[in-house]
Amino acid sequence: MHPKYLKKAKPLDGLLRERPDLPDPNPVRPGPGPEDRMRNLQRRFRAVSARHDRAIKLRRGMIKLRRGMIKLRRGMMAVLAAIVAFAVVWGLSSSPWPVTTTLRHIASAPNCGFARVVGLAPAKKGEPGYWKRHDRDGDGIACEPWPPQRGRISNQRRSEARAPGAMAAAHVWPRRTTVWREITTRPL
Repeated sequence: MHPKYLKKAKPLDGLLRERPDLPDPNPVRPGPGPEDRMRNLQRRFRAVSARHDRAIKLRRGMIKLRRGMIKLRRGMMAVLAAIVAFAVVWGLSSSPWPVTTTLRHIASAPNCGFARVVGLAPAKKGEPGYWKRHDRDGDGIACEPWPPQRGRISNQRRSEARAPGAMAAAHVWPRRTTVWREITTRPL
């Protein structure tokens, strides 16, 4: 049983016959025939395939180049490691001190704190642990111990300060660029 609205429907081909003003559903298109269209389509597919093949070759070439660069980099690192090893051995063997002392001297280079940790502070000129930049006052002794801070008085000075009319000497420690001075101050 068909619904009522389907019984009233007209077939489409009958509709087209009744309406001659509608265009033909399968017109013959002007231009190239099916063989020409097939050749054109194949030509376009070949062009896409050629681009794809070139991209694959380029990618493979880049991979080979990258592998070559990695090998070259490894070789350069090996050469650099050999040069550094030679320089270290030559430097340690040409030092006037034993190897361990030379290594401690090198370790004391950054600052006086490192020199104190490795046991080379204070150091006189020509001794291991002496670096010119650690000798602030230029007297030939690097990493000298600093005296007590301003305001603190040692036990010996404390006894001197208690004596009536005694003058206490207080050290004023300048900044890095100036020289140390000793200034006499008023009685405490």
